[in-house]
Amino acid sequence: AAIYAAGEGHVEVLNAPSEPQVWVDVRHYPFTEGAATLKSSNRLLEDIWRICSRGVQMGAQGGLLDCPSREKGAYLGDAVISGRSQMWLTGDTRLAKKTLVDFMYSSRICPGLMAVAPCNFMQEIGDYSLQYPLLLWEYYRQSGDKDFLKTASESVFPGLFQYFAQYENPTGVLAGYKDKWVVLDWPEELRDGYDYDVANAGENTVLNAFYYGALRRASDIERVVGGDSAPYDARAERIAAAFKERFVDPATGLYVDAPGSKHSSLHANAIPLAFGLTAGADPAKMLTLIEEKKLSCGVYIAAYVIEACFKQGATDLGYRLLTSEDKHSWAEMVRSGATTCMEVWGPDQKWNTSWCHPWSSSPVYLLSEYVMGLSPGEPGWGKIRVAPPIIKDLPEIELTVPHPKGKITAHHIPGQGWRYTVPQGVAAETLAPPNVPVFIQQEPSHAIPQLSQENRTFLEEQQWAAHVGDQLALWIDLDQQMFYLLRGLEPVWQARCATSAWGAGSTLDSNQTPLGWHTVAEKLGDGAPWGQVFRSRKATAEVWRPGQATPEDLVLTRVLWLAGTEPGLNQGKDAQGRVVDSKDRNIYIHGTNGEDRIGTPSSHGCIRLRNDDVLEAYARIPQGAPVLISSRQPAVQSAQAKPAPPKPAPARQKKKNG
Repeated sequence: AAIYAAGEGHVEVLNAPSEPQVWVDVRHYPFTEGAATLKSSNRLLEDIWRICSRGVQMGAQGGLLDCPSREKGAYLGDAVISGRSQMWLTGDTRLAKKTLVDFMYSSRICPGLMAVAPCNFMQEIGDYSLQYPLLLWEYYRQSGDKDFLKTASESVFPGLFQYFAQYENPTGVLAGYKDKWVVLDWPEELRDGYDYDVANAGENTVLNAFYYGALRRASDIERVVGGDSAPYDARAERIAAAFKERFVDPATGLYVDAPGSKHSSLHANAIPLAFGLTAGADPAKMLTLIEEKKLSCGVYIAAYVIEACFKQGATDLGYRLLTSEDKHSWAEMVRSGATTCMEVWGPDQKWNTSWCHPWSSSPVYLLSEYVMGLSPGEPGWGKIRVAPPIIKDLPEIELTVPHPKGKITAHHIPGQGWRYTVPQGVAAETLAPPNVPVFIQQEPSHAIPQLSQENRTFLEEQQWAAHVGDQLALWIDLDQQMFYLLRGLEPVWQARCATSAWGAGSTLDSNQTPLGWHTVAEKLGDGAPWGQVFRSRKATAEVWRPGQATPEDLVLTRVLWLAGTEPGLNQGKDAQGRVVDSKDRNIYIHGTNGEDRIGTPSSHGCIRLRNDDVLEAYARIPQGAPVLISSRQPAVQSAQAKPAPPKPAPARQKKKNG
């Protein structure tokens, strides 16, 4: 029998004498499924995120490989893109650091760095070497690792920039550089007709744009580590002056591919624009050129084209290119049946196209940072910066990404604005355009879950281990208005909740929250939209949205129906013959339209969660899971005590269930 790979996710078996056993072993660097997610009313956005995320996962091995099945090497230019995406998807900066260390060691072979490391494949690419400062800076932004920033810059920058200095002409630009290959873009057919031979014989616009970008980024790094940034800025200024004098076509306001060329390619304008280099050129005309040519480039340079649009304020154009459905688009990969992001836009564009090539994963960080407006407010995410853009016809999108102290969720709802949820205790600053509604809230559900020693001791007193063992179980603490999911005594997830405004108690029609041990008897609402309204546990035609006024307390999004397991306390009837059965009382865990009152006793007996949180609770909690509802305060009403007068009802309409 012969077995042929027919694209990632498909295998063809030919001439097998009998039905064969087929299996696939998959190995990759640790990757937590679901740590980063994107949901949208635009299915294409979800598909693009899926193939890019999976491509990064499969390409992350012992290094950031350009392709796990062919070259199997970490190319520096590829790693700038896949490394940024991998850090956004996992929150793990260690693999990017290892890649930077590997290339730092390659300077022992050539001060101008190798193109692949670690490897004995002695390939060298000039424009890749100039991207080392770019990846180093992105690593620092995500990690806050100032010590390594200093070590790497001191080890690499002197040799790297001295190496390139020997190819500078009197104007400061690299001229006649032939020591290493200049890849520009790949394959050759996707260079937008770049005047390649003229450029390589003289002054290559793209190579010098990367040189400019490397010098500017090196200057930024020197300022952080306390070094001397002035020489790097001075060299960058010389390049900018040369671009103004020699690289501009005065008739068009665009950069040409090289002095002496009459061709102004997408590459020769988008790459300088991405680095803020517009000396002598007209930025508006450069953006017009991008709008006309779209992605007439490879997937590698597309990252810089789109980032240039966002950096220059052309947010609509950047978003249109990301979601384009042309032949040169991520949509083309999806149409072709790709399950991971590809080496080129479609399988017919390169004879040996790789179906898994993470250098095309840039939508991960472009969507996270430029569409959803998230970035580190300070290196290492000690502060979160929120800067939502104005993009015409932006659909509903919800993005969740890891954070060192938990996770961040960014949610855009058309016509309503932006909602950002961040870990409790982490500051967020807002840089929003005028009249763009932005709401930021800190939530325990977005922080790394913790269980204090006092709480551990309390649970031990409740014989937690005897009831739960090592399985997943819930603890709902009325005193703290907190909802904990634990495996054994180890916290898995937590959230603020809201229990009864009338306190603790079990009697029918008391509107109180019952104490004691329960179980999740039923789960309702699988697949229902966010804000789905339930009445008598049945989904209605109504869907509630934030800001929608209603006097009624609603049961929303998901329902987990609880049943008591302690006869006389929360199951059946008590000693006085009163009904105390939690299931008969319709005690639920559910979402609510009263999210502003989460964290305070404000329900009619149920356990309310924010709608985002009830979605996560529903996904995490299995049917049959044990549930302990507790209070260290004496119950207002218990199986042994007479009912106490209820507290005044909340401001909203009283409702039996909720």
